[in-house]
Amino acid sequence: MRKLAEIQLLETPIECAVEDVEGVHLTPFLITGIVNPFGPTLTFLASVGEGPARAVVQGWLNPFSHHIARIGTFFTGERWSPQQEFQKLLPYLGGSCPTIVLVSAMLDAEDRVAVVEDALSSFEDVEDVIDEVRRFFGNPTDRVSRALGAEIQAPEISPEAASAAESQLLLDPRHLWPELRAFFFAWNGSIHRTRITSAMKDTAFPLERMKAIFDSKVESVWLPEEEPNASKAPPPLPERPLQAPQSAAEMRDQLASRDYWQTFAGDQLLQFLEWAMAFYGRETDQSLIPYLQALYQKVVQHTEPEHRRILIDRVSLTAEQYGLAPCTLLPALVVDDSTEVVSTATINYIALCHPDANGLPYEFEELDVLFRQRIFTSPGAAFGGLVASGDRRFHPQLHLWKQLLDEGAVRIASQTRSVFASHGQISFWLDWAEELVASNDTDSQMLLGRAAGAVAFWGRHNFRAEVGDVERRYPASSVAQTLVSHRTWGQEAYAREISAQLYRIEDLESPPKLFSDVIRAWGLPPKADLLDQFIPDPPR
Repeated sequence: MRKLAEIQLLETPIECAVEDVEGVHLTPFLITGIVNPFGPTLTFLASVGEGPARAVVQGWLNPFSHHIARIGTFFTGERWSPQQEFQKLLPYLGGSCPTIVLVSAMLDAEDRVAVVEDALSSFEDVEDVIDEVRRFFGNPTDRVSRALGAEIQAPEISPEAASAAESQLLLDPRHLWPELRAFFFAWNGSIHRTRITSAMKDTAFPLERMKAIFDSKVESVWLPEEEPNASKAPPPLPERPLQAPQSAAEMRDQLASRDYWQTFAGDQLLQFLEWAMAFYGRETDQSLIPYLQALYQKVVQHTEPEHRRILIDRVSLTAEQYGLAPCTLLPALVVDDSTEVVSTATINYIALCHPDANGLPYEFEELDVLFRQRIFTSPGAAFGGLVASGDRRFHPQLHLWKQLLDEGAVRIASQTRSVFASHGQISFWLDWAEELVASNDTDSQMLLGRAAGAVAFWGRHNFRAEVGDVERRYPASSVAQTLVSHRTWGQEAYAREISAQLYRIEDLESPPKLFSDVIRAWGLPPKADLLDQFIPDPPR
């Protein structure tokens, strides 16, 4: 066994499925929770398995969305410095400041407090959130209701709460246990007590499934003894105070009046955007675009990317259910600056499209205008989302649009990936690399490096060890399956499938040959002379 335990992070996380963390042994380092009646979110950073070298995963679960990724490896040892190692994980918390923080039971009291303090300090809104926790200590229902706009008078902060450190507040059983109950109540309520469509309820992540994942980890975290006289169940959280417009004319007037929505924040702002995008998808009225653009820009400034991504999934389900136009998602596609949000919106946009005579999305004409007029805030994320869709029929159009991207956009596109490896996305980057390898100018070599990195990633980090050849079917409202698989290879079989092209590019490339390293990533031996190969420095 190593003398010193250590967490080593991957350069690029490996996307996983939520099923990959169900029914397996997970030992959490940190668990955080955000109590919100319309989007409670559970985040966890944990090791998988019980061996000396364990995968480290990041996960966040929401009733309407989830994300799981492998981010590193935990090497066990005889001793360790938990505060130092936990520091490495803090960038993977993200989002708004949580009001639930649970820490590994492996830590003693001193380390536990230090880790919680470090975790809280990584959030920009920590002062505002903790101030509300102090005011409504042990009363998450009134705190959340006030945040959503309910007219609740904030009480004076008690001397005890005012003098307590942030970590003391969140670890105090009088706060933690009511907060946990409110979290579970809010999860169930966001599905069954809000005005969401039946389709959204059917596809939501049920409380029982989330609790099974939570319960599998909670045995390995430190929990204080529950106060014996604490309330066992919080009163119902109020519904969102924002009232839905009663007619198309009212919706149009509200959207056109910036004074109406300028003061909205948090869930109110996201709710109004959801109505506005659905309205635009129904009306397809271009005169609404300036108002939608201004509204979405405000949303980007005042909300977190993961909340917007959840919103995109909600809007997409509504658009699919009611047959709304693909332009429903254009505000996110055009205005958002988050790679994850834009790529998600792009793939969902494709699902709403209609096939032309050649089976390609008719709405590619709309995207062509956006690319050529450089309207996208993040063209690389939009382009990367189209590549990650995995449909090889899109390649001729993508090879035209790629000429409109600068190196920064190509970098973002090359790092935009689906949750599974597809022949379509790998072969696109291979074909572009073969086109670039003959040019020795600086720009082409830089782009070649981006393409090489995209191909090498799936050689090194294909968590499922298989590659599929897929096609998209659309519109989603009219097809039984939106993704059809024509063929699947195992990792080794697929390496053989693309080996001829890999070796051809390596042969054409000037030293140092990046594709020698790409070939190694796929478990194959390079053919170039060792002195001509690119050999990266070993990880520190």
